[in-house]
Amino acid sequence: MASWTYTGRGLDFLESLASSAESAAFGVVAGLSNSADALLGLNTSSIAKMCILHETTSAGSFSGSIDVLFNPSRVSMSGGCGWQPRQHAAPGHWSTELQVSSSGYQPTTLSLDLLFDTTDEGYSIWAKLADAATGGMAQAFALPTGTNVLEHTQKVAALAQPATELHRPPICQLWWGPYQLMQGVLTSVSQEFKLWKPDGTPVRASLSCSFTEFEDDPELHSPDVEKVHVVKRGENLPAIAAAYYGDTARWWVIARFNGLESARAVGPGTVLRIPALER
Repeated sequence: MASWTYTGRGLDFLESLASSAESAAFGVVAGLSNSADALLGLNTSSIAKMCILHETTSAGSFSGSIDVLFNPSRVSMSGGCGWQPRQHAAPGHWSTELQVSSSGYQPTTLSLDLLFDTTDEGYSIWAKLADAATGGMAQAFALPTGTNVLEHTQKVAALAQPATELHRPPICQLWWGPYQLMQGVLTSVSQEFKLWKPDGTPVRASLSCSFTEFEDDPELHSPDVEKVHVVKRGENLPAIAAAYYGDTARWWVIARFNGLESARAVGPGTVLRIPALER
């Protein structure tokens, strides 16, 4: 079992601040911080942000994009492979040789927590100061403001639901700046809302997400192991049979195994089981 944790520039300080101070203080500090960065000439836009690319209408085409508001402080990944001792029939034979089957492989799982806070969206620190001048400092900074955080959280949660064009949940790619952390599917998401405006609009939420590895490497196409293949645009059964078996004429093996009546009965996004060939 292998696991590792990637720690980047996250929200340790802001999260501790949010838990120990009122929501007004959080908004004031964030607004003053942004203003101070601008006055000091700091280019905060140069900080690499995490981005989730995902399929939208075509399998294998990652045309959708979701930018996180704040980078997570920790990203954990775990995976493994179930090796078993090889059994020997010879009496008295001793060996530490191991063997593994395709069912023993455990896809990598990536877990992270995302914070979404929109208390400052559409409402600047200068607007707060103006309200303070007219209505009093306590009133201006006591109540949370901002836009509906659901506009951000629902985009992430939707990745665990079937897409209309794909007839399945989309495959995602998680990027942090120029580095791809994983290609996989969102298998678990838990949402927790923590702050609301007086009218009931949620403005702060945290999402706990788990992504499971989903890869289709053409270089690992071994004909004696069953696999899963997602049909891409322009592919057909003969071409898929050639990729996995090295023989276009074996398309009927895949068709029969998946209950298809012809070589044309597949389209982009179709999930096929590729049967193992008998040795």
